[in-house]
Amino acid sequence: MDIILDRKQMLDIDKRTIEEYKTPSRVLMECAGVRCTDAIISRYPDELKQGALVLCGSGNNGGDGYVVARHLYQITKNILILSFGKKNYSKETKANRSLCEKLNIPIIHIKKAADLCSAKMPDLRSFGVIIDAIYGIGFRGSLPDEIAELFKLLSPLPQRRVALDIPSGIDANTGNGSALVMDLTLAIAALKYGHLLGDGKRYCGEIITLPIGIPPSFFDEINSFFYRELILPERFAESHKGSYGRIEIFGGSPGFEGSVCLSALAALRSGGGLASEALGLC
Repeated sequence: MDIILDRKQMLDIDKRTIEEYKTPSRVLMECAGVRCTDAIISRYPDELKQGALVLCGSGNNGGDGYVVARHLYQITKNILILSFGKKNYSKETKANRSLCEKLNIPIIHIKKAADLCSAKMPDLRSFGVIIDAIYGIGFRGSLPDEIAELFKLLSPLPQRRVALDIPSGIDANTGNGSALVMDLTLAIAALKYGHLLGDGKRYCGEIITLPIGIPPSFFDEINSFFYRELILPERFAESHKGSYGRIEIFGGSPGFEGSVCLSALAALRSGGGLASEALGLC
């Protein structure tokens, strides 16, 4: 069962971890990047043999991306980083970008959409995995032209796609926005409302929550919702519909029986064995 946080709650928890537990923000970034790297290696070992294209912004989500690129470089040398933004990096992101530069990991900075057609750009089909670390939970509004154009180029390609924390372009509070459709989203520390609401659920693909060392007590103190996949008990071969409970649904005035039918279907999908309807009694 995962807690669901909004943007401010997540930022406040990060801040408390840094201030109260004296955990440097760069350590949190390294933990997030390492956990994401491990998840990607575990999920897509064969695809990584073809290399990875890592999309990095200038904020902390981009910093996580630089950490992932650095660690993936230990297992495949076919790594390319496309960087975006005005280069107003946070201290932690700047440090991790610098480490990638020292390892001679190729970095191409994209300032405008036309840069995507530059002679320096390799064939984007040559990578097995695409990792989206452009924007994180701080994103609001619409995607810049160069990123929207890149997503159009990547959308028809067959590679596996992984988002760090949340797909770039999706609002972490509302789920509204437009993004590249992911196979896997690695929610860092906790689920965000944007993973489950609006357009978010469609763009996220499978979602895995990764702990990064934030004290569990911080989550316990937050008044929030929890998300849990519906898990039905095992059904045995010798059982029958009467073994799992009967639901009787009354309602539906003449001409308005649809809601009762939907309620019966929901009852069965929730684990009931037999649903009966009494219609037109109102």
